[in-house]
Amino acid sequence: MSKSLFILSCLLLLAISWPQNALTASKRPMQKHLDNTSIEKIPCDGVTKANLRLGLDHNFTLNFNSKESKIQISDINFWFHSDVDYTGKGQAINFHPTKEFDAAHWEMDHNSLELLESDEYTILNPPKQRSDKNITIKYEIIFNEYEQDGKLNPKQEKYFQCGHYAVTRCGDGVVDTEFQEECDPGLDGSANSCSKDCKKIKN
Repeated sequence: MSKSLFILSCLLLLAISWPQNALTASKRPMQKHLDNTSIEKIPCDGVTKANLRLGLDHNFTLNFNSKESKIQISDINFWFHSDVDYTGKGQAINFHPTKEFDAAHWEMDHNSLELLESDEYTILNPPKQRSDKNITIKYEIIFNEYEQDGKLNPKQEKYFQCGHYAVTRCGDGVVDTEFQEECDPGLDGSANSCSKDCKKIKN
């Protein structure tokens, strides 16, 4: 066998044997944007809800539980929608795989794991009206399951995880104790007993 043919054979063997999960996160598509109509049509397999706060910095995270399965995740796409430009920089947001997820080579074995974390998201502008869906993020997790014999099933599965977020502020008519509100001047009859920073006025 010639030297050049031997080198070519080694390269082909390396290409065949290199595992799919050795791809780095930077080579994986991490985001995709659809119009609002398309977003609404995507069904949610799982839903999480949380409150955010005007004037604070936030990081969005994606947690996923593989339950009773061992899986290999190939791609994660996300769709982001907000009813107001809360940051003053448009609706752009970036996600990155967590160190734990990368260390596991995008593989999960009957466990729960935080897969993605966003860049810092600072809410500078108030909502027009408080809603449980001021911000919506929908994640598409694409994966393959391992069979009992350890082989990867070639059939791709998809799971849609949805996050719904309310943007809160003092004066929106709801007492948010998680943000140290004692009252809310937006509630009927509270204007004279509640301050503008949602603290009770002592007579």
